[in-house]
Amino acid sequence: MENFRFDHCKFKATEILNKKLIEIRQQELDKNYEIKLTNELIKEIPELDFCLEKYINNISFDLKNIIKKKNNIANIIKNIESCIY
Repeated sequence: MENFRFDHCKFKATEILNKKLIEIRQQELDKNYEIKLTNELIKEIPELDFCLEKYINNISFDLKNIIKKKNNIANIIKNIESCIY
């Protein structure tokens, strides 16, 4: 019975974390795309450079946090057995 509980918890946790990882990867792609579009806009309208650079910095900060979350979840998935007791 204990093996079943362990396997069930491992499966459920991995399933939930993988779904979250997919969501976070999508957020990462969205932020990268947003930065790309903003950079293209800067090229088209150089007068907006200052405002848009600050905007890009904010997006980059968000992106770093997203990447940290993604790495944390990936590490938990890798070491899932040590997380289940």
